Amino acid sequence: MIISFIFVQSCASLKREARPQPENILTRTEDVLRLHAQDQSKKNRLVADGKIKIETESATHSFDFDLAAQFPISTRLEFSHTLGGTLAILVTNPQEYLFYEINEKLVHKGRDRISVLPSLFPYPLTTAELAQVLLNQFPMPSVKKNLDFTYNAHENAYEISFLAQSKKWRFLFDPTQFYLLGVSIRKLDESLHLSVEYYHFTKIKEELYFPKVLKIDSPLTHATLLLKYENLNFEKPLHADFFKLDIPEHVEIIRN
Repeated sequence: MIISFIFVQSCASLKREARPQPENILTRTEDVLRLHAQDQSKKNRLVADGKIKIETESATHSFDFDLAAQFPISTRLEFSHTLGGTLAILVTNPQEYLFYEINEKLVHKGRDRISVLPSLFPYPLTTAELAQVLLNQFPMPSVKKNLDFTYNAHENAYEISFLAQSKKWRFLFDPTQFYLLGVSIRKLDESLHLSVEYYHFTKIKEELYFPKVLKIDSPLTHATLLLKYENLNFEKPLHADFFKLDIPEHVEIIRN
């Protein structure tokens, strides 16, 4: 299993940076979603590295990571400890996911929801959700009821909320660049199911802003993830072969 190392990042320091207010407040949901889609199109692939910390009721795990993510479903995450040495590799592609625990000589193989993620992430994301969350593109459910749209002056953000999948969903968007600030998913009794928040947005190039920090809270698993990007590259080509994993011989395969 992945073991703990020091991770320097305080949750207390996660504050929303000051954002300019829009000159004209939009009043139509479709306008915000259209402009948000334009922002998403600038972030179709990412190569990065950084640090991850996962806190649970019983333990804290911290490690380094190297990432390649490509919209909408392909991801390669390599986890290592700070002193060097790869601990695990997670690969997702349109056909399957593979999670290779190197020290255990064990590969988890499956489709759809990634069963090993609760030990790495606080929530069992699907392959598509994982890639999109890492790319600041948390996917909206396709079926939406009771859609509500407002400009939230307190948050200085556009807010879209609705009911879907027996949950209350709330999305916040930056009011001038239309990138995603956060997602809150609550049960019908208002208890929190999952939250995803993005912090410390940096201007990468003209009209492209990206968060340096991702925070996921999951009361369901009593876990919190804090991911800090240290180097970001949106230009590097990523080929399909990069999202394949050559499984070594004499490694046990568990199909999930």
